[in-house]
Amino acid sequence: MKSIIRLSHADLNEVKRCLALDQKIKAVKHCRNHGHHYIDGIEQCAPGLTKMSLRAAKHAVEHLAGNGTRNPEAVIAPPLRIKKIIVETMEGEMELDVDLLQLKLLEGLSTIPLSVMSSSTELIQYIRNWQDPK
Repeated sequence: MKSIIRLSHADLNEVKRCLALDQKIKAVKHCRNHGHHYIDGIEQCAPGLTKMSLRAAKHAVEHLAGNGTRNPEAVIAPPLRIKKIIVETMEGEMELDVDLLQLKLLEGLSTIPLSVMSSSTELIQYIRNWQDPK
């Protein structure tokens, strides 16, 4: 069973800040209140809906600090960020970040079919949500 906790970049930085200030209890509370807990890839707990177990949050924070148990119940997965996307166009390949990709799509409103625009917009929103779960 693989158990991970995903935090946004801001929330992970807050947990690390608390640990640096030797405020482990505050770090565990923040992790528990703001983390998304996944077991085998299936979300178990989400902020505002249900809370993850105190034990999972504690183990994850201790593991992050480097002084946890040997087999933690959960670990914090580092947040991932997509920095560049390579898009092949008629003019050749373009290297874009997510914001620039969205802008390019909006610039092509008059030439891109509505169904493609809809799917592309959904993909961009999915990437944004995946990068920084709220």
